[in-house]
Amino acid sequence: MSASRVTGSVSELVSFINSKVQTNIVESNNRGEFDFGEAEIGKLLRIIEMSISEGFSLGMNNVESAVKEYKEEVQKTIKYKKEVQKARK
Repeated sequence: MSASRVTGSVSELVSFINSKVQTNIVESNNRGEFDFGEAEIGKLLRIIEMSISEGFSLGMNNVESAVKEYKEEVQKTIKYKKEVQKARK
């Protein structure tokens, strides 16, 4: 699996989370759980979207590093298994 595919998948997940959070806030406001006007809801949703996007940007390096480490470990394991098989011959 390529790093770009992982990045894309994580990006899709974060986008889904962002949408779900915003939908839940709007629905909660419509049910009267909050008493925000349209302008206040708009401001709140923008802050949430920006916060989630910032979190994604700041946290993605950790995901990419973990994928890189995982790939390196897999490559080491494959190399080791090949060496063991070669030694047995």
